[in-house]
Amino acid sequence: MEFTLIKSKRKTVALQIAQDGSLIVRAPKSYTQAQAKAFVDKNKDWISKHLPKIEQKYIAMSKISDKEVLLAKKCLEALTLILIKKYAKVLNAYPESVKITSAKKRFGSCSTNKHLCFSYFLCFYPFDAIEYVVVHELCHIFHPNHSKAFHALTERTLFNAKKKEKLLKAENFSIENLYANCEILKNLSVDN
Repeated sequence: MEFTLIKSKRKTVALQIAQDGSLIVRAPKSYTQAQAKAFVDKNKDWISKHLPKIEQKYIAMSKISDKEVLLAKKCLEALTLILIKKYAKVLNAYPESVKITSAKKRFGSCSTNKHLCFSYFLCFYPFDAIEYVVVHELCHIFHPNHSKAFHALTERTLFNAKKKEKLLKAENFSIENLYANCEILKNLSVDN
């Protein structure tokens, strides 16, 4: 199997399947191409299990129409603002700005200046996953890392946070989720 070896100052070896289905081995600087090949061969079962899901998501992403992109952007912008309003009060954490992006590799981010970004692709996942990402990024206002304190804050803030995080898997990406989230938005808008 073909793969790309990326060496850095890390101490461990990790295998990643990119959005396009290509394999990436992330390893310490001393790691050789032969060691990386052996690592990939050792993890063939894991690759066989996860690669079809990633490829399915990649195909689904490529079939999104311009109309659905626009709908996803508008829906996610409204949903994130409603969720931020709700959880910012709980956490007493208020972002400086919120932006919707077209990032394919990150669902969300929080800068050191409290600027939050969310990928419109997030709108193609279940609502609970969107809620998790919003809380996740708000918690980064206090903890700009993934420390134990960060995870504890996320868990205290959002019931079933770990369960909701697991919804961010490739097999849960669908256009049906976009339309379901638009319906949820209509109900949230009526309630507010």
